[in-house]
Amino acid sequence: MLITNAPKHSDIGATICKVTDVSEYTGIVVVGEAQYRLVKNATIVASLESFGNGNNNIKINIKGWLGNDNLISSGKGVLYKQTPLESGKVIWDDQKNWYKCDY
Repeated sequence: MLITNAPKHSDIGATICKVTDVSEYTGIVVVGEAQYRLVKNATIVASLESFGNGNNNIKINIKGWLGNDNLISSGKGVLYKQTPLESGKVIWDDQKNWYKCDY
């Protein structure tokens, strides 16, 4: 599914997803450091903005992540590669494992 639904240049503006591990803030601070727990197989939802670096990297606009209720959530409490999954945050990422989705 990932290969057949991998984002293409014609998909700019489309919604894309990635199933990956993220870190969720626990609400606990120990010696001034926020504590996070690993959440496996979370689905990140974003919009594809552009390709770069020989088409290996993509520029994405984060929408958020799918919660247990299958609704998109957003905020500073969940991190992907040390980046908060806040709606509207724009990042560059390796295009590997991103795929077109309907959210």
